[in-house]
Amino acid sequence: SPPADIRGVASVFVKLQETRHRADYDHASTVAQGDAVAAVRDAADGINKLVAAANAHPNDMGLFLYAMLCQRGSD
Repeated sequence: SPPADIRGVASVFVKLQETRHRADYDHASTVAQGDAVAAVRDAADGINKLVAAANAHPNDMGLFLYAMLCQRGSD
């Protein structure tokens, strides 16, 4: 099982991806300015956590990113 900080990074990016899909494909969906600002803040926080996790767990991060790429290819 990946370390907790890597799992936390994954959950941030999954949430952001779901939000992006909703914005792109649900034409009845609207996004309030505050929600957009929060998504940008979450993305910046996620990137900072990703960098910190990669520095703390380089081997686990490489495996995690490889698994994400493999999962992405199966969509």
